[in-house]
Amino acid sequence: MAVNPATEASDALLVQRAQAGDAESFRVLFERHHRRIYNAVYPIVRTAADAEDVTQDAFVRAYRALGSLREGQAFLSWLYRIALNLARNHVRDRRASLWESLDEQVVWGEETLERQIADPGPGPAQAAEEHEVQAVVRAAIEELSPAHREVVVLHHLQGVPVEEIARVVGCSVGTVKSRLARARDALKRKLRSYVLAEP
Repeated sequence: MAVNPATEASDALLVQRAQAGDAESFRVLFERHHRRIYNAVYPIVRTAADAEDVTQDAFVRAYRALGSLREGQAFLSWLYRIALNLARNHVRDRRASLWESLDEQVVWGEETLERQIADPGPGPAQAAEEHEVQAVVRAAIEELSPAHREVVVLHHLQGVPVEEIARVVGCSVGTVKSRLARARDALKRKLRSYVLAEP
């Protein structure tokens, strides 16, 4: 089977080609980094559907703004920054929409319906697939503050270096290290209580 040479190219080369109008190069970038971006935004938006929407939106915006990516600027860091900003905005907008009255009826055509709220929790299929310890760790991460959750996901789950995270989130290296230390302490406390509660 023939190997597509584009899949072996560096991000920088693919970006150059995509900036010159080669859509196939951007498709390779999408396939290469889709899972990383999805995994980065999922703990922030907290549902698979929202994470997929934010991920797709991040790539669309990146494609449209590709010309603004400076030579030598890392594509993945730039993409993380776009995705995290979109995830934060999504959560903020979702919180704002919660002020809408739950008692208010919905008008659909000529009918008036009672408002129904979807259960945001994981379905039984998802719960069955996930190992209990992974579920507990994920829940503990999701209880962290947004700033702490972002750095934990990027560093410990995505393997992004501290210096790179500082560029992505727009703060100093020292601040990132401080957030990581505080987040680790919080996770230790949460997970210790889980272990102690085990029979």
